[in-house]
Amino acid sequence: MSELRADTITASDGTSPVTLTKQAALKTMAVYNQSASGTYNGVVAGNGGSDTLNVSSYDDDSTGNAGVNLTNNMSSTQYSFFGNMIETNNTCCVGADTSTSAIEVKMSDADSNAAQDNLWYCANAGDLA
Repeated sequence: MSELRADTITASDGTSPVTLTKQAALKTMAVYNQSASGTYNGVVAGNGGSDTLNVSSYDDDSTGNAGVNLTNNMSSTQYSFFGNMIETNNTCCVGADTSTSAIEVKMSDADSNAAQDNLWYCANAGDLA
């Protein structure tokens, strides 16, 4: 079996980044338990999960409004956003105050407003700055 290890891969000119064709990768993955109590799917209330990508911190701005602060900025705010919440009848979408350095996550709880309704997941794809 072969093994390839590399810290940096560049194009044949030695300086340009490698061009990936017909491929795209997620630039951010985040999970946050915005509830005041309880642990859901292993995420303690008021905390983010450990399986994240490009997340430096979270903001709990208000009920149904949170922020994901990015380690590496996006090149623009015109990226694809994917949001999900743990319980049914709930929605998770990107908010108007999203910037290249932070994603505003807006949640809407359409049923019980129970604590478990506040666990959300999000990801985005696009170009990094």
